Amino acid sequence: MKRFLSNDGNLENLSKKRYINQQLLISRNKYLFNDDKSQFPWLVMYDEFFMRSLVTEFGYTEDKKLLKWVIENTDLPLFSKFAETKHLKELGKLLWTKDCNGEIRVHQNTLDLLKELSTPHDDLYIMYVAEYLSNYMASSAIKEENLTIEQKAKIAAYLLYWGEQYKYDKHYDFNQMFMTRFYYYHFEREAYEKEFKKNNYYGLPKFKEWYEAAKKEKDYFNGGEGMEDDPNPYDYRRIAEPIK
Repeated sequence: MKRFLSNDGNLENLSKKRYINQQLLISRNKYLFNDDKSQFPWLVMYDEFFMRSLVTEFGYTEDKKLLKWVIENTDLPLFSKFAETKHLKELGKLLWTKDCNGEIRVHQNTLDLLKELSTPHDDLYIMYVAEYLSNYMASSAIKEENLTIEQKAKIAAYLLYWGEQYKYDKHYDFNQMFMTRFYYYHFEREAYEKEFKKNNYYGLPKFKEWYEAAKKEKDYFNGGEGMEDDPNPYDYRRIAEPIK
């Protein structure tokens, strides 16, 4: 009889665990293969790891409700100067995945939802993407991801393009947070630019136009050549022309 008991010798607990395990299999199958969204509340309560891994490990972003739940349950705390590496790494799991063939998939559904969840007065997600580009992708931490320059350039291109839209939105003030900052400060910039051009800017409509425009700007982060007479040389948050 002892071999049927749970660790604490409680048959009732063993029966409950067995029921939950059976229910997990049933609910997973219904949710994944029958598109039964009614299983969602039960799964996020009893199978949180699996539900989160659908997004972070397998890149499943088609279920907006699940994606929103994962984003809102990812630890991305407020930061005063720089976001911590561990938080940026978790953000990366939401932004892209690498399949078994080494193909990078940047998740447009995630970027679209981050945009939807952001406002001019609540811009934490925008700031995190900017931090991911400028700090995480330029740090030693990215080496743990075992990415080639081709793979890193693809990730950077999509994130830069996503972030640069706010430069041309009069409701925001992120003038040099993305492409200009990347151009002036990323130590592998030339290698990235080579990949951008080789891949025809990944078919992103305004990428080349925006990137070339950013390269011609003065550097408002630390002052730039020809800025001696500028009254506000460190004011990088300047509104550009709105998107037409």
